[in-house]
Amino acid sequence: MNNNDLRGIIFSFFRTTPHKQCQNCKVVIMWNQKKILHKFIEWNNFINCNECYKFNFFKSLNDRLFLSNYYL
Repeated sequence: MNNNDLRGIIFSFFRTTPHKQCQNCKVVIMWNQKKILHKFIEWNNFINCNECYKFNFFKSLNDRLFLSNYYL
């Protein structure tokens, strides 16, 4: 039952690269069009999972608020 040719044919049908992947943490967001693994934010070429988006958004927001209070 050790047929390498058959094993190669069967494994060739599996997807090796994800359909969509987070640009920051590289977590797989979608394997197929219908299978969503994590919630995500997508714009033109911008794809982030919710965790990375929240972290980066609030980080930049806090930096701006801190700088605005610093210069007042």
